[in-house]
Amino acid sequence: MQAKSVYLIPSRLIAILPEYSKYGELYSNILEVNYSFVNERNPYDTIDDHCLYYGSALRGKIEGANSILKTKINPIALNGPESIILIPTKSPMSKDGIWFNLEHIIDFQALGKREILVFLSNGDTIRVENSYKQFKSRVDRGYILRTKLEERQNLQHLQSHYILDPGKRYHYQRNNGKLNFEMVIQNKRDNKDK
Repeated sequence: MQAKSVYLIPSRLIAILPEYSKYGELYSNILEVNYSFVNERNPYDTIDDHCLYYGSALRGKIEGANSILKTKINPIALNGPESIILIPTKSPMSKDGIWFNLEHIIDFQALGKREILVFLSNGDTIRVENSYKQFKSRVDRGYILRTKLEERQNLQHLQSHYILDPGKRYHYQRNNGKLNFEMVIQNKRDNKDK
């Protein structure tokens, strides 16, 4: 059995577009800053493969974003060595939506009631079937998601924890059928004797 190749999404990713093969199979057209290629997985599965590689799943990313932002059709944050926020043009569960990397969206303008032109960091543009208001809302939520995640990461470093004396040793035990463990301080000598 041959292992499948996983496209690990880098910060240079601009967008993932749906592309149908001549046989009607849905693939991903991967647009990077100076490169593009076709991945034989649909956009949803391409992103899910990346998430699974890092120990999560796209469905979990969607649920997490919905929980943080309290809305539907949200951007998602990817795990990995780089912090990436992806913006969907359709429901994230859709197999054929376009996904934009927030960092590469320079601007966008309305072309009609349900069509916009997205200007990208490499000078390219993509015509998208979304209203200006709808797309702007999704981009705004991308920035909100990024900010909230950064705040949570910073808060995690500031939260107080028990400060344990490095000169002492501790023993944790459950006493008399209690549910929780209790911490008992041992002196260094007690620990050496065991």
